[in-house]
Amino acid sequence: MPLTLDSIVVVDRSEILEGKLADVENGFRDLADFVATHEPRIIAYLIYFSEDRRMVTVLQIHPDSESMESHMALAGPLVAKFAAMLRMQSLDVYGSPTERLLAMLRQKSAMLGAGAPVVHGVQSGFASFIPRGT
Repeated sequence: MPLTLDSIVVVDRSEILEGKLADVENGFRDLADFVATHEPRIIAYLIYFSEDRRMVTVLQIHPDSESMESHMALAGPLVAKFAAMLRMQSLDVYGSPTERLLAMLRQKSAMLGAGAPVVHGVQSGFASFIPRGT
């Protein structure tokens, strides 16, 4: 599934609360397994920890807003448990999200302690990669 001008990329960064690292690691492992099993349209869902294990960054690539909206609806209940484990520092959206998706992202951001999502519209460029399942 190629990236297009309709694709949505979301990057959120969070601080892991004191004493919650193991819970966060296990929670994201379970969440990534859930996403891989239940969301066939998602292009990428990657979790990165900083070298000192105090920050976590989640990178998502969706073919369109509808895919990200579906992710939010399906994974939302699993994401809610992270509110006791981390504090979101930023949520960046790359592309042209629908108003519905923006509302969902605002709710996630507020639940996890961050300000409003920042939207970055595409100006120019291209993407080339090997699709999932190849």
